[in-house]
Amino acid sequence: MHSLINFEQSDNFDVILKQGTEQLVKDLVLAGVQFEFSVTSLPDLIQAIRDLVKQLHHTNAQSLFNFLYRLDLPEKQVLLLQKQHNEINFIEELAKEIVKKTFTKVIFRNNLKKKS
Repeated sequence: MHSLINFEQSDNFDVILKQGTEQLVKDLVLAGVQFEFSVTSLPDLIQAIRDLVKQLHHTNAQSLFNFLYRLDLPEKQVLLLQKQHNEINFIEELAKEIVKKTFTKVIFRNNLKKKS
């Protein structure tokens, strides 16, 4: 899987960031979570997702699980992250994995559109 640095260094990162943010909002709504955010950089996006994950982790774990399921983030991967990190680092790493998964989805969809 790509690292976040690879995504950020791509020629069309602004498009990936915009479409990724829009995709995250859609996935959140489909998971039953109302959360709007506007970001202009990768650190802003990671911070927004980190804040959301932290909030859901403490107040509404079921919505967090629904969101992760919606993203198709494997439960095994999430449990491994949780096992390997303390709570603060777990939330940070989970936020990064959410962003990576979303960016990968956006790039894949864009590549399919180009081939059509």
